Amino acid sequence: MSEAFEDYGRELYVEPGRFCSNKDSSAVHMHPHYELSFFLHPQLVQSLISQTPYTVDYPHAILVAPFIPHFTTPKEYNGVYDRCVIYFDSYIFSSRRFTTQPEELLHGSTAVIFNLSGRAMLFEHTLNVLLQLRTTAEREKALDLLLYLLKKNPQPPLVTKSIPESYIPEVIAHVMSTIRDKCTVEDLSRSFAVSPDKLRRDFQKTTGMSIGKFVQFMKLNKAKRMLEDPQMTVADIVEQCGYESESYFYRLFKKETGYTPNDYKKFRS
Repeated sequence: MSEAFEDYGRELYVEPGRFCSNKDSSAVHMHPHYELSFFLHPQLVQSLISQTPYTVDYPHAILVAPFIPHFTTPKEYNGVYDRCVIYFDSYIFSSRRFTTQPEELLHGSTAVIFNLSGRAMLFEHTLNVLLQLRTTAEREKALDLLLYLLKKNPQPPLVTKSIPESYIPEVIAHVMSTIRDKCTVEDLSRSFAVSPDKLRRDFQKTTGMSIGKFVQFMKLNKAKRMLEDPQMTVADIVEQCGYESESYFYRLFKKETGYTPNDYKKFRS
C-alpha cells in the first residue's frame, strides 16, 4: 500500500456517497482534518488505523483524528463500493458554537469505530440532509447533529484506538508551527524531555511514519496551498517552507506530485 497526504481545505468538506475503486481507497493516507466515514450498504469493511487492522460489519461509522495514517476498504471487493465521508477542520470548533466536540467522542484516542445498530437509518437520513445543504451554517448544524447522535448512541463503540504516547499530538503541533525551520529530532527531544530514540519510536508507533517523512508531507502540503495563490512565487514558497534551494524543491515536488511547481500552479489556478 502506498502513502499519501491529502488536504481538503479549511472548515467542512463532504465527499458524497460515491462508487470508489479499491485501488484508490486502499492507499494509507493522512490529513489535517477529522474524518467521519459511513458505508451506505451492508458489507464487511476492513480498516487500518495507525498500523492496526480492524474488520467491522454494517452499520458503523468511523471517526479518525487529524494526522493519523489510515485507510478503509470493503473486505470482499467486487469492483466498487459506496460510502460518505465528511472532513472537518478543528478551526470550526474554535470559532463557532457546537453542542458536541469531536474530542468528546475520541476521548484522547486516535480513532473510534461506532456501532450504529438501530440508528443506521437516522444517521443516513442526517447525512442525506447534509449533502443537500448549501450554506456553511446549515451544514455545520447538520454535522453537529451527526456528532450528537454519535455521542448519544446507546451502543458501545466497536473499537477505540488509543494513542500510545499522549505527548505525540503536542509534538505534531510543534512541528506544524515550526515547519519552515530546520528542527531536528534532537531539538524536538530536548523540547519534550525525551531521548531521540524514544521520540522516534513513539512517533512511528502513533502515526505509522517517521518524523522526517511527516515533515516532508507537511512541507509539501503547505507548498501546494501556496502555489494556488497567484501572488506567491516559487522563491517565496522555498523560503517560507524551509526548502534548501529552488532546484531541490523543483526535483522533490516533481517526484512527489508528477508536476513541476509551475505546471501545478497553472493546473490549480
